[in-house]
Amino acid sequence: MNDFQKIRVVFGAFVTTSASAIAVMSYSFAAMAPDIQREFGWGRGYASLAITMLSFGTFIACTGGGKVADKFGTMIVSIVSAILCGLVVTGMPWIINSIFTFCICYAFIGILGVGMLPVTLLRPIGRLFNTRRGLATGAVLSGTGVSAIFIPFMTNALVERGGWHLAYIGLSLLIFCNIPVLWLSLRHYAREERLVLHHVALSQWGCVTQGLTLKEARRTATLWKLTAVALLAGTCFAGIVVHLMLAYRDMGASPAHASTLLAVIGFSAIVGRLFTGMLLDRINGPKLGFLVLLMASGGFAVTLAFGLDGAFLGAVLIGLGYGSEYDIIAYFVGRYFGVLEFGAIYGWLYGFLALGNSIGPLLVGMSYDYGGNYYFALGVATSLICIAAGVTLALGEYRYAVSEPS
Repeated sequence: MNDFQKIRVVFGAFVTTSASAIAVMSYSFAAMAPDIQREFGWGRGYASLAITMLSFGTFIACTGGGKVADKFGTMIVSIVSAILCGLVVTGMPWIINSIFTFCICYAFIGILGVGMLPVTLLRPIGRLFNTRRGLATGAVLSGTGVSAIFIPFMTNALVERGGWHLAYIGLSLLIFCNIPVLWLSLRHYAREERLVLHHVALSQWGCVTQGLTLKEARRTATLWKLTAVALLAGTCFAGIVVHLMLAYRDMGASPAHASTLLAVIGFSAIVGRLFTGMLLDRINGPKLGFLVLLMASGGFAVTLAFGLDGAFLGAVLIGLGYGSEYDIIAYFVGRYFGVLEFGAIYGWLYGFLALGNSIGPLLVGMSYDYGGNYYFALGVATSLICIAAGVTLALGEYRYAVSEPS
């Protein structure tokens, strides 16, 4: 593939990451939660079960989803995922009538939405890029920062105009928009990928045949260290960030001010992911991961210590570190395990990120219901992210270093 076609793959993956079903449902939740709670009489921790089920569904599907993408190809899996998730979200205003149906819908989206996650979308990046893989990975994953900026504002506008029912309809249309984007950006890659899937012209893909299988990777200490980082970071980041709009409002911020602070996190996440990606190609990855995670921990600490007075600085620091675990782990999969079974191995690690995402919001919601504030949760998150940073520093040297131009 030529450079223009590679850039188009990166752009399409970036757009789909920005509007993936799981990102849309995660970042819209806080804006819709108050209306849904009032209508059904649920507590905040009770309503947070939906986000838990969303992430638990992702956890269940991740490794299998990565294997399916390895077998059938990125474009087909991603487009089918967008169609199915869009249909589920379209029907939610008529399906939701209890906490059970509410959670089941989110769980199905978590399972079906794996095709629009980095588990699937980063497979082409691992195969098409070598020397600039970190930058390409950061560019794709910065899409979640875009989600954090525009989805809360979009959801607030829809809720104000027509309530949470209209919000789900609008969000489903956004998910359906991924279908033409995926086809236009991945069709050339899909043609070459089919050759690889049928064991033809493997040499054209360079390092595609290099690497460990998931079974072999499980025998290494590196995979289990990365698993610990994924679980700790996923739990803390998801648990706190999902509740941040509500936390800011409890501190005295207006809905608009709280949305602005979330937008600051989103913008900072875009900047942080791009710079993290560029630096991963140039400096020691474990040391960079250590510094980035410490920065996020500092953001939690500032928010805990200074409340709304330190919220802007805290949001910047959280944003610069937020999501870095996805960039760093995705990059490390290629460097420590190769790309032979990238989808399966990254799916394993992404599954533990998703497991953390599933239990984090629930634990933080329960902490709020018990203590009436988010102070304890912020303190615990600060400590656990520091531990994750220390584990990252202990990963050691790459097994598959940069050796050829992309």
